[in-house]
Amino acid sequence: MSISSYRSSVERLQREIAELRRQRDNEYAQQLRYQKDAHSVMSRLSSSSNISASSLQSYLRDLQNKQNSAHQHEKRVTDFERRIADKGAELNRNLGYLERELDNQRHQQEQADKRRRDDEKRHQQAISRELDKQLQAHREMSRSKFSIDLTTLPDKITVLFLGSNPLDQSALQLDEEARAIDRMVRQAEHRDAINFKTWWATRPQDLLQAINENNPTIVHFSGHGDEHGNLVFQGHQGESRLVTPEAISASLATVSESVDLVFFNACFSETQASLITNHIKAAIGMSDAVDDDVARVFAAQFYSSVGFGRSLQTAFEQARAALLLEGIGQDELPVLMTATEIDPAQIYFVTA
Repeated sequence: MSISSYRSSVERLQREIAELRRQRDNEYAQQLRYQKDAHSVMSRLSSSSNISASSLQSYLRDLQNKQNSAHQHEKRVTDFERRIADKGAELNRNLGYLERELDNQRHQQEQADKRRRDDEKRHQQAISRELDKQLQAHREMSRSKFSIDLTTLPDKITVLFLGSNPLDQSALQLDEEARAIDRMVRQAEHRDAINFKTWWATRPQDLLQAINENNPTIVHFSGHGDEHGNLVFQGHQGESRLVTPEAISASLATVSESVDLVFFNACFSETQASLITNHIKAAIGMSDAVDDDVARVFAAQFYSSVGFGRSLQTAFEQARAALLLEGIGQDELPVLMTATEIDPAQIYFVTA
């Protein structure tokens, strides 16, 4: 039986015992009343000196009736006490079962708490190792002849999140991805240097319009992609509209001076990323199908690292590490591509 079942049994038995005690007390009160009446009859007999034979017989019958009634109630009292004792024994057994189950539950909770503490300790150790690696990389980079002047970076960049989830496709949790990115950016050291903008239900003709309106440094597309490398935009009626890698590449070639990175958080988008680097410094794509958790965790950590002043290469690597830390895996799906002679370790978006 479960803990709730034992608790229900205990509560039921307690109610039954309380009712039996009430009935026993009523019977005991009746017993005392008849005993008192019998005593009164005996007192009248003993105090009467002149009493007729018929009156004597009447007194004796009345005395006998009251004594019999008192005896019947006494028997009922004894029966109720026996039933109360039986119920009490059953209650004690159930209380024992309940205590045993509660002990088991406490033990299981203690074990779960210990496992959680151990997992948290391992998680913190992994983060510490990763931070040590990044610190070492930062020191080495500062000594490198390829180190750059971070004072030339813009005061603020815009990340443009383009979400497309047509009605005839499986539903994606794009809002959760955008919310996770926004939360991580807000918690970053250089939160004020990143302007995170969202554009929902994106249609093909929205691509250039959204970029022209927001002048982003990073364009982030989140949605569906097919096995041929096409991105799935939304039509006027909410239906799917496929856009080829060539069309995306040709469109973004016209904004290559303002956009430094295109992030395709969609299935089978590696082809898109590869073509984009003919015109844009860098691109991130997915080599295979990708689920919501991978997309959300990878993207959120990537922008968090950018917000802490990490390079494109480091932000990409930390985002892949986040998939391992969360126990999700599939860290091999995201791919980072750059234009010729572009070193992602030398690309920064905000001042560290």
